[in-house]
Amino acid sequence: MGGCHKLDSLVAIVDRNCLQIDGNTADVCDPGDVAAKFAAFGWETTEVDGHDIEALIATLSAAKSTRAGKPHAIIARTVKGKGVSFMENEAGWHGKAPNASQLQQALADLGYSGDDTGEETAAFAGASIFDAHGHDSANAEKASSAAPKLQTDPDLPKKATRAAFGVTLAELADKGLPIVAVEADLSGSTTTAKFAAAKPEYAKRLFNCGIAEQNMTDVAAGLSLAGNIAFTGSFAVFGTGRAYDQIRNTVCYSNLNVKITPTHAGISVGPDGGSHQMLEDISLMRSLPNMRVLVPADYAEAAAAIRLAAATPGPVYVRMGRESVPCVYADDTELVLGGSFKLREGADATIVACGLEVREALIAADQLAEQGIHVDLIDAYSVKPLDAQAVIASARKTGCVVTAEEHSVIGGLGSAVAETLAQTCPAPIEFIGMHDKFGKSGGYAELSAHFKMDAAAIADAVKTVIARK
Repeated sequence: MGGCHKLDSLVAIVDRNCLQIDGNTADVCDPGDVAAKFAAFGWETTEVDGHDIEALIATLSAAKSTRAGKPHAIIARTVKGKGVSFMENEAGWHGKAPNASQLQQALADLGYSGDDTGEETAAFAGASIFDAHGHDSANAEKASSAAPKLQTDPDLPKKATRAAFGVTLAELADKGLPIVAVEADLSGSTTTAKFAAAKPEYAKRLFNCGIAEQNMTDVAAGLSLAGNIAFTGSFAVFGTGRAYDQIRNTVCYSNLNVKITPTHAGISVGPDGGSHQMLEDISLMRSLPNMRVLVPADYAEAAAAIRLAAATPGPVYVRMGRESVPCVYADDTELVLGGSFKLREGADATIVACGLEVREALIAADQLAEQGIHVDLIDAYSVKPLDAQAVIASARKTGCVVTAEEHSVIGGLGSAVAETLAQTCPAPIEFIGMHDKFGKSGGYAELSAHFKMDAAAIADAVKTVIARK
């Protein structure tokens, strides 16, 4: 990507010590001529002694002053454990700490005088490389008690949640926010292309990394450190599954201002089949420290989720889908972290739903009401942090709960609700979602009925859980 875009202010430093954990790289997995490989991709390459500080400074200075349309790769030849007699050029010391006597020997080998008071070390240990404004999702603002603004036009055309993505990014950029989008060869499908098409200058804010979701995530991380609000694209199966290591170790570990916002989640991907129907993403993202998780039910809620993500410092996951679905909310709907919407009032059972299952839960609630069964229906659009207060209050009132999500029942919304109630208000729970299976190819409505995620399944689960009270 660096060579393709002629990023001549980019410098990559390769520590070439010729060792890997299982031994010498030439014996285990020889990378060949590293400098030649960089050069083949359009990089200006320089090889240098990685232990020669003056040579390194001179090489970096030359790279800084050279603008020839090529990024710079510095291949620094080093010796692992340099200067420590028993560690030098020994692969076995990777990830291994010395004991007390070995530490003293290593310090002596390195010429340590023992004059350090420890103040510099303590100051370094307490330093923060990046602070995403110290946002604590445990203290997130709660939703107001006002009723949600529901869509009242029955003739409004269906819209996919993904359709809100690109246009909302453009609206945020119009307001002066430093929005950038990083894509992985799917800008048309995810609609980030609409962001780029909105204005000529926005086209320069969309960075397409090709089919390289891990690179996409790391590029977004770098752009966030430069002061941008970075949104990633791709499909959920790639943008969270393939890039999980980068999301965990680069984005969340450093609490960077990156928004993980893929589309095409869940079985609503339809004909693409089980390989592309991501049903584990909420679980993956929810388990990560610093990550918040938003799962919108329709177009208006998706737009609101994108706005909320942009306004929230640090990592945020927004889950969007492919299928065009009926509109639930009015266009001016707004969300808050840790909030929820109460869509129906009842005392017989509680339904907690998110995403496309909200619409199915509404249908189920109305069908049940005709049979004399009245439910509390909560749209838990904020899966993390969950609106625990609303869930607990409803469970105490009704005495039983059904959760509904277009996702695995392992680790998603159902798990979040069960974990909350187990600590405060134990109650019978039935889980609507994918029960430890992969999806399969088919239409959304067909798959929803087949896997028992439709309104009929929710209504049946309510009757089952009421009988367990």
